[in-house]
Amino acid sequence: MMNHEHGWPFNDPVDPVALNIPDYFDIIKQPMDMGTMLAKLKRVDYDTIYDFASDMRLIWTNAMVYNGIGSDIFLMAQTLSDIFETKFEKAEQLEFIVPSAKKTRMAKTLKEINSGMKLMARKLFELRKNGIKWINQDFFPPDPSIKTRDQIKMRDMCFEESQSLIEDILILP
Repeated sequence: MMNHEHGWPFNDPVDPVALNIPDYFDIIKQPMDMGTMLAKLKRVDYDTIYDFASDMRLIWTNAMVYNGIGSDIFLMAQTLSDIFETKFEKAEQLEFIVPSAKKTRMAKTLKEINSGMKLMARKLFELRKNGIKWINQDFFPPDPSIKTRDQIKMRDMCFEESQSLIEDILILP
């Protein structure tokens, strides 16, 4: 879509200053562009193809709402929207066709997750039954090399030491 002859107005975020349209953000509350979508794809921010489609449709809707029927941008957005919807319909059908090897891996992963969740549920039950000491002993056994405050004879800081510590903390980067 970005390389389509009508795609160029939608590749980058709208710059109201450069385009001399100061009311853009008053009218368009959720701006979107294909460059932002590409960045979201690279970060794997889309959970489903429907999230992706929602952003794509937002681009066309924003363009049509702001520019109005009959404008060049409106017509370009409408053309790209039609192309997108045709391609999306095909992609939507493919979304539900998962190769059997992938299904097997997914089933195995789900089984492992369910098993882990059952174990966690049992441990949570034990935690509720026996109290918080249980989690400290089983999950976080004490490190014998680390002394507790009770094992170390500590004295209170004097005022000057306290002031010095505060000053040192304040100059930390």
